[in-house]
Amino acid sequence: SDLEQQKVSDAAYASLGDAPTPGLNGILFKSKLDTDLYSLLRKKTYAVSLAISPTGNHFALYGSDRKVRLFDFKTAKSVVQYDERMKVYDAQVQKRQAAIASGDQSSNTINGMDAIDYGNRAAREKEMSDTTVMDV
Repeated sequence: SDLEQQKVSDAAYASLGDAPTPGLNGILFKSKLDTDLYSLLRKKTYAVSLAISPTGNHFALYGSDRKVRLFDFKTAKSVVQYDERMKVYDAQVQKRQAAIASGDQSSNTINGMDAIDYGNRAAREKEMSDTTVMDV
């Protein structure tokens, strides 16, 4: 009957809980415009992966632009951003090679990454760029 369907619907809705609000879950923003999340749209990128810290204080987002962004959960403001594109690592390799050519032997690694690790990373990056994650 309609009354039974309404009771089932009400129970299902109640199990979802309330929507996040400033008073609930400690969220301090009312609109995406109050956050740094809107910058993803401006930069024409989107989230490929998302992870929430065990404490629930932060979340990390890996974007289609190959940047890892760490956000504060309550404000959705960016805390830090890491550029994981190969051109960043390539620039580090060139800088290291220039230092070695000038006689500086103080570092035998590229930010803690030896040549084999760098080659493996380059191969994975190529494979990732050749793989379609999502058709939009």
